[in-house]
Parts: sequence; structure tokens; C-alpha cells
Amino acid sequence: MPIPRKYVICVLSVIMVASFLFTLHGVENLMPWLKAMRGLGPTAPALPALPATPALPAKPAENYTEPCYPRANIAAEVADFGSLPQHMQQFMTYRHCRRFPIIIDQPNKCAGVKPDQPLLLLVIKSLSESYSKRHAIRQTWGQEVAVRGLQVRLLFLIGVSDNEARRPLYNRFLREEAAKNGDILQWGFLDTFLNLTVKQVNFLHWLNHSCPHAAFIYNGDDDMFLHTVNLAELLLGYPRGDLYVGHIIDDTPPVRYVPSKYYVPKQLWPHSSYPAYVGGGGLAMAGSTALKFFNASHSLEIFPIDDVFFGLCAESTHVKVINHLGFRTYGVDALLASNRDALPNNYVLNELICVHKFDPNEIMVMWQKVTQDLEKK
Repeated sequence: MPIPRKYVICVLSVIMVASFLFTLHGVENLMPWLKAMRGLGPTAPALPALPATPALPAKPAENYTEPCYPRANIAAEVADFGSLPQHMQQFMTYRHCRRFPIIIDQPNKCAGVKPDQPLLLLVIKSLSESYSKRHAIRQTWGQEVAVRGLQVRLLFLIGVSDNEARRPLYNRFLREEAAKNGDILQWGFLDTFLNLTVKQVNFLHWLNHSCPHAAFIYNGDDDMFLHTVNLAELLLGYPRGDLYVGHIIDDTPPVRYVPSKYYVPKQLWPHSSYPAYVGGGGLAMAGSTALKFFNASHSLEIFPIDDVFFGLCAESTHVKVINHLGFRTYGVDALLASNRDALPNNYVLNELICVHKFDPNEIMVMWQKVTQDLEKK
């Protein structure tokens, strides 16, 4: 006997409602879109076929970006394109992709700063899985307090983990971490080395929109130790105007050794050297200079090394690159490099701005030494 039509309609209605509720309350609503985005980032490991109409999650209008498709004629436009390693082919195919949807935002991070206290924004590049590093920074030099007349605010810049299996877990933890600490910015690009410039470009856009009044920016890695008091005194000692300071790297040739993560082919950079820039492990700039870099970035192609990209921004805006010995992006000195148990003496502490490379426990120990030294003064 045929099934009555009213029962068929009822069953179909239940299925449609269940499907809607699953879509609305799925464990990881962004997963279908993020899977599609694996082929959109400059450093995705393969060149998958893209859907004709990729689905995007609902976003506020100003956070929305059009889906970015690969350059169709890249092989014909770039000489010897087929001879390049796969990761560099991928980068060049999606090099034009620079704006991505923001997943976790902090639109009010810079609100409520007193007019008589200039804002110092600590901007730290991090990865989804690097919670212990972020925790150590929050407990030590990244505390959001007033330092020598500067009001400090902290932000961690994060993309989407390239570990697809653990990505849903990382994203859930990041949302919880952001809700608790209010210092996470996350965008929908794959968080890889070649995407660090994409990370910086998206941060500059955020800065221009959400924190254009920041007086100073410290931009660095999450395995650096920062002496915030020394940094504040350094920044306040400079006259107003452009400021772009750190460990200067000048007249450096591009790396042509393919296995190196710093490898850059001649198709990307045919010149014998890069313009002067400061090491990306830790640098400081005036907020107005960062906004100049933001404006310059629109006319510059994405470069696979982020600190070189900042150097290109400086060159195009005629901003002077300033060297300061306190920025130790290659470590404190040869003595410390050979003796990891040693800590800098008071002379080094008095001169130090930031130093690489410290794990979370070493950051805690270093901070204790710095604060004890400051209390004696």
C-alpha cells in the first residue's frame, strides 16, 4: 500500500529542519569554508580544483573579502615556472591574494586609552598551537599596564593552522583563549612561513581601521624576550616623525638554495641584494610609519619574507632604517649562544631591548631577573 502523502511531507520536513539545525550548530561551522581555502592561500601544499561558487560564512560587510582564485596564466607569465619547487609555484599562483576574512577580531582593543598616555601596541606573530608561549608573554613583558608613560596593549596575530586534523580543536581553543584574554586576531589564511607577509598586511589593515591612533608599534615573534621599560624609554627618546628601528640587515643577497625556507627564485627577485630592512624577530616603529607602510603595501606585490617586505615599504616611502644594538634578533652574544644556562649580566640588561631565542620557561626566568634589577634602581 503506498505511503500517504502527508507522511512523506512530514518526514521531508523533519529532515530539512534537522539539516538546518546541524548547519547552524555544527561543531565547526567554518570547516567547509576552511577546507575550500586550503587552495586559496599562497602556501597551500597543492593546487586543487576550486569550486565554481565556494561557500563563505556570514561575516560583517567590512570583514568580507571576495574568494581569491588562482592566476590562470601564471605558467605563461613567469619564465621557467615549471622548474620552480611546488611550494614556490603555489606562492606565485596565489600571490595576489592579500585580504582574508577575519575570524577573531578585537575591534575595541585600543579603546579607553587616556589622552595623556600614548599607546604602545605589542604585536606578536604566533601560531594556533603556541599557547604556552602566549601565556608566558601575558604573564611577563606583555602585561597591559602603563610603562614609562606609555599605555601598553597586546595582540597576537594568528592564521589558520595547516594541520587539518587538529584545526577544529585549535580553533575552539583559540576562541576560548580570545574570550578570556581579548588579545587574539585570527584570519582565514593558512599559517605558514611564506604567509607571514599576508599576516602583516592584514594586521596593517586592522591597524588602519581599528587602532590608527597608536603612537608606537612593537612587532615581533613569540619566542623573543622584550624589555618593555627599555623599549618605552627608547621610543619616548626619539623625536616625533618616522621611526623604523631594529637590527639592521643591509646589502643582503637573496638565498638561492632551494631547501632553505628563505629561498627566493630569480623570478621573484632578480636583483643581487635586498634593500635595507630590520630583522623581523623584533622591531619597533611609530604608528604613523606603520600607516605609511599600510598605504605603500597596496602598490607592492606580496613578498615571501615579511621583514624584507617591510624594507620594501620603507624604501618606497623614503623611511630611514635605523639600527639599534639593543635589538638582538640573533641572540644576546656568542657567549650566551655557547652557554644556554647563562643569563645576561646587568650591563646587557641595561642596554637590551629584545633578544632571541627564549622558550616560555626562560622568558619567566628572564623577566624575574629584569624586574628584580628594576626594583633595585
